Amino acid sequence: MRNFLFLLFFLGLTSLESCQSQDNKNTFGKYYRIGEYDILAPFAEQPHISPKQENEFVTFISYQYAYPKIGDDLNNLYGIDVIKIKVDTAFHSLDTKVNFVEGMMKVVFETMLKGKVINEEKGNYRGSYCIRLKVKININNVGEVFMNSIFVPFDRFVLRMYAFTPIGNDGNRRINDFFDSVKYK
Repeated sequence: MRNFLFLLFFLGLTSLESCQSQDNKNTFGKYYRIGEYDILAPFAEQPHISPKQENEFVTFISYQYAYPKIGDDLNNLYGIDVIKIKVDTAFHSLDTKVNFVEGMMKVVFETMLKGKVINEEKGNYRGSYCIRLKVKININNVGEVFMNSIFVPFDRFVLRMYAFTPIGNDGNRRINDFFDSVKYK
């Protein structure tokens, strides 16, 4: 499981696959259909798609876009993860699924990435339960960054939308702009 979690967060192991592009655009770029799901997310270019990963608890796939140079944008990296819990009958509500996935990810951020949780709040996003998580991590050749994530339920999945932001750009509105631009029902 440790190797699985390690792979989830290191972008060097991502591969390029094709994502179906849509004609609609916003400030982040074209909308791309996320896999076979009814999710559209905007990316400046073709997003990087991680190979599907799984362990005894979840199946995970990540779609992300990283700017080639720091400073091209306020956020170094942004993306969306689609996480399916394998034994979802063990959870009595969507909220408990979100809590489980966020708790599992938080352990990875704190142990494997040696991050420090700066803020964690539970609330409401688009009429559904959500957890917002902000973690400070140090990335080789980049430095310290904040990783802002929001975990929300979607169908039988949990979505994690995220943005990695340089410390100096903490709190920039484009973090939430990206979260708000992702379309799902």
